[in-house]
Amino acid sequence: MTQGGGDEGRAKLAHSAFGVEPSDAKYRLRLARYVDLAERIKRVCESRHGVRILDLGCGKGRLRAFCGGMADGIEWHGFDLQEWRLAEAAGTGGYHLARGDLLQGLPYAAGSFDIVACVQVLEHLENPALVLPEIRRVMKPGGVFLLSVPSFPPLAAAAASAAMSLARLSKRMRERLEGGHVRFFSVLSLRRLLRDFEIREISGQRVLSVKALENYRFFYRLNRFLGSRLPWLAVEVTAEAVPRRDGDGSFTNPTVS
Repeated sequence: MTQGGGDEGRAKLAHSAFGVEPSDAKYRLRLARYVDLAERIKRVCESRHGVRILDLGCGKGRLRAFCGGMADGIEWHGFDLQEWRLAEAAGTGGYHLARGDLLQGLPYAAGSFDIVACVQVLEHLENPALVLPEIRRVMKPGGVFLLSVPSFPPLAAAAASAAMSLARLSKRMRERLEGGHVRFFSVLSLRRLLRDFEIREISGQRVLSVKALENYRFFYRLNRFLGSRLPWLAVEVTAEAVPRRDGDGSFTNPTVS
């Protein structure tokens, strides 16, 4: 029985999603966010030399894997709370890794990074606005902030976030919810969160969920097309933003609310 289960597992991962990661589909939409982010990182790297990237919540190094094949000279830094995730990232090589709690600050000098990427992290924070000043601090002037979050219709996102905040008033519920999603975003609330940034683009990668079609490139391209034009219909979105400049040309520090 164990052997059969292993065979079934290997059969399910018989494909390579986007040519990068073992998967059950060639164009696994749950991984499409990394393709989108990798494209954005590539554009930044083509216009700069010696790019330094901070991958917040780097996990096992998935974002860097999807950026494989880019030009040399990129310096990757990974930051995560969990030691076992950092151990997996270390196994891939090429990372400068640090462990810590994002809410307690980042162990980097001001103006250190050309790109800060934050992939599927902010939804785990009760008040994600609290981390934006620190993210902004470690960005170089003109640096690019890339992020990805699950997305919901505005009323559903607001109701779910309010319900989660009430549930977390109970210590027992806080323990049960530890590590899960506690904040729910819509495109509208994401724009409010980034009000001290100039948003270049918000786009979605998953609008139509039909798993049987995820082996077909046309279906992936259709989702990207719809997500770029109708991001509020997507179940997750990526955003690209840069710190907003003040009238004197200096950069605004994000406001904590």
